[in-house]
Amino acid sequence: LFASRILSILASNLIFGWWLLFCDSYLRVREHRQRLSKVVRAVAGFCILFAIAAALGVFVDARILRRLTPIVGISSLMLGVIVALTMTRYEARRVLLFLLCWSLGLAAGILRMAHDIIPALGANPYALNATYLATCLCFVIFGIVTSIEIQQRERGLRIALEATTDRL
Repeated sequence: LFASRILSILASNLIFGWWLLFCDSYLRVREHRQRLSKVVRAVAGFCILFAIAAALGVFVDARILRRLTPIVGISSLMLGVIVALTMTRYEARRVLLFLLCWSLGLAAGILRMAHDIIPALGANPYALNATYLATCLCFVIFGIVTSIEIQQRERGLRIALEATTDRL
């Protein structure tokens, strides 16, 4: 029970850091907005350190870190959305695909963490299960969209290669 609590807290908090690193990478922030990329990676580093601290906090029963988890989580999810909207000027198609694929999971995650921040909402098992379902659905949709995007890129490269070969 003790180890499962540590693992749950660690994994839940690590997701926030990995989310920001994923946003930075997929949206190609480093290529277009170096300063923004540094900020995003710094916040991701904070999230990862926070995850380790929250997991270690279980040993000393430091509940304050667990209470901060939904605030850190919603902040990191919203930062990812802000980064995406900022990148619209540079990577409009990628941003559109990104937001379409992940919006359901983001909404479900924020709704789930809102239950922790605002206890008056009450514990809701549907919100927790909806988060898992929405996240899985986002992974499936993103996998399909990404594979189609890769096929289109390969087709474009093949056409360019054939055109170059014909010229030679």
